[in-house]
Amino acid sequence: MIKLRNILGEAYFLQVPTELTERLSGESQLTFSFSENESNREIVNTISKKWQVTNVSGQNDDKIYTVVLVSKESNSLTTRVTVHCKEKQIDDLKAKRIYENLTGSFTGEHFFSTVFKGTGYKYKLDSKVNALKFENAGDGDTVLETFQKGLERYNLEFKYVPKTKTFILTKKVFQKANYFIENGTNALNFKLEEDSSEFYTYIRGYGNFDDNEKFQEASLQLIYKHPLADDIGIYEAPAIIDGRIKDKEFLRNKMINTVDNSLKTSLALDFITLQEEYAEAVPIVGDLVPVKDDIIDVFDFVRIVEVQTKRDINNKIFEQNATLGDYKKRDRYNSKVSNSVSLANSISGSSTDIREAKDKMKGFVSAANNVLDMGNALRADSKGIKSVNKLLNTVFTPDKGIVISNDGGKTFVTALDGDGINPDIVPVATTTKNGLMSKDDKIKLDNLNGVGSSRLGSIFYKEVK
Repeated sequence: MIKLRNILGEAYFLQVPTELTERLSGESQLTFSFSENESNREIVNTISKKWQVTNVSGQNDDKIYTVVLVSKESNSLTTRVTVHCKEKQIDDLKAKRIYENLTGSFTGEHFFSTVFKGTGYKYKLDSKVNALKFENAGDGDTVLETFQKGLERYNLEFKYVPKTKTFILTKKVFQKANYFIENGTNALNFKLEEDSSEFYTYIRGYGNFDDNEKFQEASLQLIYKHPLADDIGIYEAPAIIDGRIKDKEFLRNKMINTVDNSLKTSLALDFITLQEEYAEAVPIVGDLVPVKDDIIDVFDFVRIVEVQTKRDINNKIFEQNATLGDYKKRDRYNSKVSNSVSLANSISGSSTDIREAKDKMKGFVSAANNVLDMGNALRADSKGIKSVNKLLNTVFTPDKGIVISNDGGKTFVTALDGDGINPDIVPVATTTKNGLMSKDDKIKLDNLNGVGSSRLGSIFYKEVK
């Protein structure tokens, strides 16, 4: 049951299912539809724009939504009403304008204090930002438009606190969720989507030049090339050309964001809220959530960028879909695992330099620790994090170190734990078989030592000069 309030302040209660789409930085939308009956006939006849809606998730929900669109369909029997709403604070900022021309250098505090002056809302700047130059900001634009320009220039996001009517401005709105999403456990139908219609790996930036100068002669010129350019080639983005930009790091960040965000990757899933068993498993926009799905090879912290929630007439959730984006850490994770697997494979191969092997072992330990950090946060498997390469299984366990199986996981042997490397897993070199050294080096070593071939093999040897 939701609560409606008309422009005169008169309240009505309406039993109706709702659909709420929540997005980052205030782009949320509430929709509900209902048919005319005796109990709601007055609402059907009078509901209009600027009515307010509350109690969407229950009587303790203090968020307020403003009606922005009402559509009515009728036939000879009844009338069907569909209502679309926006968050009230966003609608209020859109209704006011800033007539002052904001030109010059502004600190974050100065700029946003000017933006929120006289709006009835407050702000809190939680991140340190550098002063930036603006030209003709405000100047008749809405408060919302000017606010959004400030967010873009200072590279900020916001979350809104209804109780205090305060916008919290920060570099990134997120917190690490204290639950995880695993296909088949609390989430169904994972769907990975990539949009590369405007995909770039290279960009140029030009800043700090006057209006009467050519941008090619700008004092500030930068080039950014994404690491993927070495693998798939150079795809050039439109250059960022803005003479007002004087700060090198600001221009660089703007270029990096343009390229990094050009490959739009999202993970969509049907999320079943387990509030009865796991009260903390509630998807919140902005959260970083550990996600695991073996089929589509997802094992990463992914950010929730949109949540669609459908509630029944009693405010109970019966369907919840989450879209997760900012999906860039997957490449870093795969890189860490690849490093570990490569070394695991080399243990079964050959090397002629023990120092090289030691360096690889150090890399093995470093990569394992990186992956273990993620595994401890995710708690995806009671046995740890597993990397499978045909019959070779490398498992990073939380309490037994790193274990390896060469038979597809039937049996395991410890490769590395708190006591160091297990020498029993290192292949022994003989005169007929390669080990940590080649069989040829083994023969040379035996001859240098004057012992001939013992056929017992050798793991390590001292370098002979």
